[in-house]
Amino acid sequence: LIDSLYINHYIYNQTTNTGGLSFIYNKGKLNFNFGTNIGSSKYNQTNTFKNPQENLKRSFVNWNPNARLSYKFSQTKGLYFNYYGSTQQPSITQIQPVLDNTNPLNVAIGNPYLKPSFSNRFNLQYNSYKVLSQQGLFFWGTYGFTANPIVSNITTDQKTGASTYTYINTSTATSNFNVDIDLNKKIKKLDINAGIDISASGNKYLSYVNN
Repeated sequence: LIDSLYINHYIYNQTTNTGGLSFIYNKGKLNFNFGTNIGSSKYNQTNTFKNPQENLKRSFVNWNPNARLSYKFSQTKGLYFNYYGSTQQPSITQIQPVLDNTNPLNVAIGNPYLKPSFSNRFNLQYNSYKVLSQQGLFFWGTYGFTANPIVSNITTDQKTGASTYTYINTSTATSNFNVDIDLNKKIKKLDINAGIDISASGNKYLSYVNN
């Protein structure tokens, strides 16, 4: 017997158009380029099992800006900077409003009204090496944050213990960072290489439980 609560038949159509533009500048020790890809996406989702049929239309503009700058002080010393941005669309699982009761204590359902999130990532790198003294310094750092992120939202019934899982957008950004500094040098009198490495990392992620 068909259970109208759990059965669905979706026709899912997606149309995407993309284009891009970039600018490159090279002069002496300086190299710089930036650009972006821009795309429009349209989604049309129809549930043919509903009477009348349910129709959900969504349209978004996706863009992926990027920039890179490098400056070489010498053949063995340079500074590099990169930026990447990207639109992240919700997945089919996250937006599909289909109840999944495989596990009655953990029921999942999508949120068809989710909006895209946007991720930004910055990378900075510096390296220097002195050939005569065989001394090297390396620095690498990255920081990223996601605006309007899609996070899990769990509602638990205190009496039955059953939980319903879905997804929402939140106005608080998620973020992460990594930093690494490495210094090494040749000690000629002892004929050994010595070095020290310092690193740090962190991240912030959000989720909701019973609001």
